[in-house]
Amino acid sequence: MYRRRLLAVLCVLPWLAAPALAQRRNKSPAKPPKERVVVQVSDGDPKRWNLALDTAKALQGEFGADRIDVAIVAFGAGVNMLKDDSSVANRIETAIERKIFLVACAASMKALNVSDDSLPRAVYVVPSGAAELVRRQRAGWAVLRP
Repeated sequence: MYRRRLLAVLCVLPWLAAPALAQRRNKSPAKPPKERVVVQVSDGDPKRWNLALDTAKALQGEFGADRIDVAIVAFGAGVNMLKDDSSVANRIETAIERKIFLVACAASMKALNVSDDSLPRAVYVVPSGAAELVRRQRAGWAVLRP
């Protein structure tokens, strides 16, 4: 008697579960998480900056600008290249238009006498560029140094 009931339940279970499985299959797949990449630039070489900016642009091209967050963190001599009068100033403006986050280290700015007024308004200033890299990496951001 017990075996018959067990067999009956086992035969009916797939029929009961089928609608739930069908609903799960028909749902659209979840969007993959957004990629997050931080690019470190700690020197004032225009070639290095062009490489960093090219890398950021290529990442947006590869993943789609809406599927990736890219930040460039500048510290040391790298903060000089964020200035409005730098040799890459036009590329910095283009990066801002492309929604690439630009971050400057306040400690480096102070050491190099770079004022907030000499940077584009869209540049974020943080107390420490190195600490910003550590925080972002801890939060799951990939760190690149071109």
